[in-house]
Amino acid sequence: MNLRKASLAAPLVFLASCSSVKDELYEPDGFVAPHFNKRLTAVTQEQRADRYLIAFAIVAPLALETSDDGQDKTNIISRINFTQKALAELYIAAGKNPTALTEPEPTQYAFESLGYDVQKQMYRLSKELIIQLNLDETAEDIVDLDIPAMTRLYDRMKELFPVVRRGAATYRDAIYAYGSAVSESCEGPDCEKLVQLLNAQYAYGEPTSRDATDRRYFEQVLDAAKKASATRKDTASWSLGQQRRLALLFHIQKACDAAFKTQDGGENPSAAPLNCGSPQKHNDKNHISQQRQKLIEAIK
Repeated sequence: MNLRKASLAAPLVFLASCSSVKDELYEPDGFVAPHFNKRLTAVTQEQRADRYLIAFAIVAPLALETSDDGQDKTNIISRINFTQKALAELYIAAGKNPTALTEPEPTQYAFESLGYDVQKQMYRLSKELIIQLNLDETAEDIVDLDIPAMTRLYDRMKELFPVVRRGAATYRDAIYAYGSAVSESCEGPDCEKLVQLLNAQYAYGEPTSRDATDRRYFEQVLDAAKKASATRKDTASWSLGQQRRLALLFHIQKACDAAFKTQDGGENPSAAPLNCGSPQKHNDKNHISQQRQKLIEAIK
């Protein structure tokens, strides 16, 4: 094997199949794309960044809330900050036209590499969750929004019931954010169905029932949004937009603020608490999440 072939093969040596290798080389977002696409359809770079944000808003609070040890929480906060930084750079790249460069900067030409950085941080954050809950699932199951994989915990219901419900509630909020974003740019029968579902629940206060296949409300919304995202008005495509992105960041900030106050607990309290949420009333720079602020600026 020559050097060129070896350099290509090295990063792929642990992939499971020839199909995974081809996905990693040629699919946007690499070999995780087929898993992601089962949950949320995303095509443009901005949509793919939004999809990472949706997953992040679900996983980060769960990882924090499943830990009752101070140092563990500090480690998770550090991981959340790394993820916020990587996601901020991804949003910057998605919106940066490379033809206007005067010096090296994140651009659309670096989106795939920066997307890998987000994936790496998300996988590490998901592993923290797996460790905290003694799950048999993989990080891939969690990162690709396979929420059922995170809720197969009912044999430990008494212990974990609040955590399971927190994850499920955030998942429902994320579906609503995604569905409402798609509804603003879609057209056709699937779009009409999506708008009807959203209006019935949130605008008209009409009770919704299970459909012919016994799917609950948010299952119907997710399915309609996924189908409707394939058809759009003129040349517009769905985007969470600034307000929905900030709304999803609220879930992370809320969990971060709670965790900041409890890093001195457990058998192994933290000697150097960190923050991944809103600014705290301290002079120590570690108590202000610069990564969070960078992400907020990137999504505006």
